[in-house]
Amino acid sequence: MPRPIKKHYERHGALQQFSDKGYWFTGRYQHVENSPWVTLTEIRLADDSAVRTLLVGHINLYRQATTAHFLFDAAHHHKIFRFFATYSTYKTGALTRGTLVLMAPEFGPAVVVR
Repeated sequence: MPRPIKKHYERHGALQQFSDKGYWFTGRYQHVENSPWVTLTEIRLADDSAVRTLLVGHINLYRQATTAHFLFDAAHHHKIFRFFATYSTYKTGALTRGTLVLMAPEFGPAVVVR
């Protein structure tokens, strides 16, 4: 059974508000051996409030695009990361999906293990 297209629009819409500059987010890494993707789940805006609203269930980052910032591997499976990123999209078939792209912050690394 195909996944509902509506989910892609929700992710696209939920993340689109972060397209003007970089923001700090948190997410849990899900390792899949030999995957061209880095999958982060439970994406939340990393702020100082005690309650962090879940933005989207997961995002996929091109593994090649992440290696300049951090080498995600099996040892990091299920670890929570804090990362600096901005909104972007990618095409898969006829769909345009929302995602985040890692970028270098003004100070420090773009990805930090929490």
